[in-house]
Amino acid sequence: GGQVQVVAANTSGSFVRFTGIDLTGVSALVISALARTEDSAAGGTVEVRMDSPTGPVLGETETIRAKGEMVPDRLRVALPTTNGVHDLYFVFRNEGAASGRPLFYAIRVAVEGAER
Repeated sequence: GGQVQVVAANTSGSFVRFTGIDLTGVSALVISALARTEDSAAGGTVEVRMDSPTGPVLGETETIRAKGEMVPDRLRVALPTTNGVHDLYFVFRNEGAASGRPLFYAIRVAVEGAER
């Protein structure tokens, strides 16, 4: 399963919130993201944080690198054992990106480990 939602990561430190996520039994998230050179995308990483954009870091993706093809990267983020319902924040990072230059597009998030 997964949630399909295209999110543009436009600046380092920007974020998207997913509310009311039951993390019981969730072992990992798989984030599909794309940084296209045609869009002048800079690439970057996604921090997965709990309960606020400055909350505990549950995990972080490998670097999403800009490329010419339209095939998104699939990035697996292993999560520590966490029970209960929490808000998840995906904080987009690339401190070296030029101002006004998009980082990447997050396209899909899939959950591993939980029986839903």
